[in-house]
Amino acid sequence: MKITNDTYTELLEYLGGIFDDGSRFVAYLEAYQQGTVSREDFENACNEIFTESKSILNGCNSQVINILLHLFKIAFGTDSSLHSGWVRDIVAKHRPPLMDDLNWDQGPQTSMINKVIAHLPISNARAIHRYQELAKLPEYSDLKEGVSRLPTECPFTLKQLLEDDVQVLVSRLRRN
Repeated sequence: MKITNDTYTELLEYLGGIFDDGSRFVAYLEAYQQGTVSREDFENACNEIFTESKSILNGCNSQVINILLHLFKIAFGTDSSLHSGWVRDIVAKHRPPLMDDLNWDQGPQTSMINKVIAHLPISNARAIHRYQELAKLPEYSDLKEGVSRLPTECPFTLKQLLEDDVQVLVSRLRRN
């Protein structure tokens, strides 16, 4: 099968664009075009890259949900003795792997960052749902009052979630 320029561009955007420069995909594609890799190996590589990118994206979205959930618990939970642990989790446990997976410090937005940004409304809804479920548990009874104050739309940009001081984000939530 001969890959045309249109097919090449489409595949590069679909698979390769998920990562910074798509270099792994491009290498497989070029090897396939040169006949040094079989179609089956090329398709397997595409599936592997696609599966890996979905896994990374799911991990990123999960970290965003955790950050939002912790922000909600700090802003609306009444047991302030737990707040420092949640702040620590945001700063040390959830932000770093998210920033690493997104190559946040590398500059221009990648398509992975754009996918996480597009998913923010869903992440916010999932964080709200998790907060509501926690508030039903006896050990999280301090969260009950906050259920009615949860934002229906994500109140933050991805940049704010990753870079702003946690207390600034919490204050913003409490004001709304």
